[in-house]
Amino acid sequence: MSSGTSVNVESPGPGFSNDPLHMLGSNPDLNFNLCDFVTQDVNNADILLLEFVVKLQSLYGEANMTSNVHLLLHLAKSVKLWGPLWAHSAFVFESGNGKLLQLVKGTKGVAKQVVNKFLLYKAIPLFKEIHNIKTSIAEFCTKLTDYPKLQASDKSNGITLLGPGYVQSSLGQEEQTLFREAGKEIPSTLVVYSRMVVNGQKYESKGYTRPVKTNNRIVEVTGQRMGEIIKIARSNATIENEIIIFLKMFDIEQRQDIAGSVSHITMCSEYKRARLVVLSATDIVCKCIFICFGQTAYICKFPNVYERD
Repeated sequence: MSSGTSVNVESPGPGFSNDPLHMLGSNPDLNFNLCDFVTQDVNNADILLLEFVVKLQSLYGEANMTSNVHLLLHLAKSVKLWGPLWAHSAFVFESGNGKLLQLVKGTKGVAKQVVNKFLLYKAIPLFKEIHNIKTSIAEFCTKLTDYPKLQASDKSNGITLLGPGYVQSSLGQEEQTLFREAGKEIPSTLVVYSRMVVNGQKYESKGYTRPVKTNNRIVEVTGQRMGEIIKIARSNATIENEIIIFLKMFDIEQRQDIAGSVSHITMCSEYKRARLVVLSATDIVCKCIFICFGQTAYICKFPNVYERD
């Protein structure tokens, strides 16, 4: 689970419990183990994980008692020995293996291909420092080793807007009302975008049509409010060209049966009929995980901002 994305989890399939409380019961212990710092909560996590594993067989059947389920019993000990789970995650090594695999272009001498190309890749930065080369060649070397640049982007007030955007030349009556309720001046035009980067995190609007496996629309904003980004736009009503979001604000509540141990999870009732508001993009605090069970939805905060896989 990544702090860079949030996921939309649908209701479990046939034969599984429709009550999310068992799954949520495993969430506080995982949350403790993934936090920025290790605290005494890791002992509580150990007890909760044991309870989760014991209940799992009766709820989901013996066929689901896999080795991964057994490994849950060792998470707390791993945290005590080596720190939070993100600090010694295997995802980093798996990502490295994927990059090494990309170096293989043929079926013969696979190991030699990997070694030669890896050494060549590492030698490029040294080549620029040792030899007096033209600026164009230095730029080419940098392009080979640097992260890919964004093809179309626009930075404003520390926020990077992705894609070309399109101009909305007029606002409907409802949108004008939303600006008035937010105490903002009504712009004559909006430049609408579908993606943006705020504080190193990528966010998307509901209008983003490209197929994706993750949901980057569910956010927490200032005032401990949560909602779904419907539209991202740049307003021309201010000199700073403020970046604003149209947010479908959820009505959230803390379920009493899980409030004691799952403080980072809130329930959304009637989330499909949430009200629309206009906010500044700088009001975004973080992304959240959206968990849907039929007509009821839960929103979970990420425990840290370090993981990317």
